[in-house]
Amino acid sequence: MLLVIIYAPNDNQNQFYKDLHEKIVEMEQDNVCIVGDLNVVVDIKKDYFSNVKNKKKRKILPRSFFNMTHELNLIDQWRRINLGKKEFTFYSNPHKSWSRLDLVWMNTELGNQLETIEIMSNVWADHNPLKIIWKGRKRKSRRWIFNPQILKEKECVEKIKKEMEFFFKENIVGQTSLQNTWDTAKAVLRRLVTVYTVKRNRERWQNQNKLQE
Repeated sequence: MLLVIIYAPNDNQNQFYKDLHEKIVEMEQDNVCIVGDLNVVVDIKKDYFSNVKNKKKRKILPRSFFNMTHELNLIDQWRRINLGKKEFTFYSNPHKSWSRLDLVWMNTELGNQLETIEIMSNVWADHNPLKIIWKGRKRKSRRWIFNPQILKEKECVEKIKKEMEFFFKENIVGQTSLQNTWDTAKAVLRRLVTVYTVKRNRERWQNQNKLQE
């Protein structure tokens, strides 16, 4: 499989995709997957939303892109799997608009091996990540890793500080070893961060849905 990860320019995309097409053909690979931020949408009606009057018209992909996908038999796999859905990966604050800019294009043979593609919640970046799950792949349990970006959010920091001070006050004395206390503290911290993140993301999605109504 040839995996192509791109960040498309805002301007002169027609030439960009002509050059990309030539490079991919030179690689002589049957299975091709293009993933990345294309900076424009496929379909204005399906992949773009703004409730601002006299809104600036969003750009769409150039003809050279569709010439490339047609010749290489590439399909917008998220749209294929989520045919009737309208979800987005980027919010523009200046334009008060939502767009689906982050895409996965694969040929049919690769696409048939997919179980699903999901647009995930935005935790700290300005784009929503995509999760791709392949058929027959067992989901492995992952070790939790603290995301330091959460410390930029004052509300979360204050909550962690308050809860952890209480925890150590109640658990630092007694017969429990320091190692057990520390292991338990990490579990408490994980729960605090997880609950906060889920609540925060739910509120963001609810606010986004209200604006779309």
